[in-house]
Amino acid sequence: MRVMRAGRRPAVDRETSAAVGVPIDIEGPARRCFVLRTVAQAMTEEVVRIDMDTRIEEIIERFRSTGFRHALVIEEGAAVGVISDRDVLRHVSPFVGKMGERNMDRTTLTRRAHQVMTRKLISVGPDSPAVEAAMLMHKHYISCVPVVNADGECVGIFTWRNAIAFAADVLGG
Repeated sequence: MRVMRAGRRPAVDRETSAAVGVPIDIEGPARRCFVLRTVAQAMTEEVVRIDMDTRIEEIIERFRSTGFRHALVIEEGAAVGVISDRDVLRHVSPFVGKMGERNMDRTTLTRRAHQVMTRKLISVGPDSPAVEAAMLMHKHYISCVPVVNADGECVGIFTWRNAIAFAADVLGG
């Protein structure tokens, strides 16, 4: 058993990792189903969409009301960034809502989406193999990929939860 320090990523053997394109070690009909299924068959079509100037306070409320953990930042109809619940946690003071809360803690909720979003989007098309999307997420240590059609419009989101549900469905029956 390997013990890792908090905050460190596990070592990945770049030569043999499935995340870099080594064939999947599944035999028979399960392999065929797993490789041939598309992102469109596994993605979530409903997406939390926000604009560049949405305040973190509103993003938190949208996460709570929808139960989602990711929001796509949209500008002129195109996805330009993504914000996860972890991005929000990194940028909000841990004292917000606590007895020791100060004005400076509360002001962290006024930051805008463009100040905390991830700008380097990695996206996939709806006809991409679902396994490809899962391997991209693994390779780049990300928890979702926007699904973008040929016109550049976001038509859904593929998250780690979609990948697990998809794999369980394919491998379990």
